[in-house]
Amino acid sequence: MTKVAILSKKTDHHPNWGNVHNRVEARLSLHDVVTDNDRNLGKAFDNLLS
Repeated sequence: MTKVAILSKKTDHHPNWGNVHNRVEARLSLHDVVTDNDRNLGKAFDNLLS
């Protein structure tokens, strides 16, 4: 969660968080058009899992 928080802060995105027992969810919501920065942040989240 800390790594996702750091990435989110650097890109000025604020995901919705969920943390129950051994499961963490981070959801991004957009209010405008999806940009390359949005896609890159999503990929960075995915890379933290691999």
